[in-house]
Amino acid sequence: MAELLVLVDVVCTNSRFPALFSPDKSCLQEQMLALLQVGRAHTVITTLGAQGSVLLRRKSDDGTSISPEVEALIPEGILSHTEWTSPDGQESFDIWRCKAWTPCSIQDPTGAGDAFIAGVIHGILARLPPPQWLLLGSKIASDKLALAGARAGIPRKDELPAALLCP
Repeated sequence: MAELLVLVDVVCTNSRFPALFSPDKSCLQEQMLALLQVGRAHTVITTLGAQGSVLLRRKSDDGTSISPEVEALIPEGILSHTEWTSPDGQESFDIWRCKAWTPCSIQDPTGAGDAFIAGVIHGILARLPPPQWLLLGSKIASDKLALAGARAGIPRKDELPAALLCP
């Protein structure tokens, strides 16, 4: 796995992988940091299932805030931000936590994680701010949960709120 980590800018994992990769670390952000320290990646995203997701990103000067239009669209309290310094005091990070966007009903979780990652990838390619990657992934995964099957329920781009797709 370490051979691949040196090739990527963004690492996306499930909830179990950070602990498997760095079993000597006790908290999630230190486990995620261990993934960043292997290669050139600037961001690690860990999915937490029904609890949402966490993004750990090296501090940078690029925009990490979301627009007022997106703020107005998202459920209150779904997104939170903290700053964190590595245990050795050498690096500073932004940590974004995104609670799961609650679907109207849950019919089938099959494919929800993949739908989340698809939203993150779209966010990266569209040059959206990193916290918006989580929001878009969460919204797409939420819509997917409402219908049975791996692909049913995944919204088309024109079915998503336009503000969520714009920087």
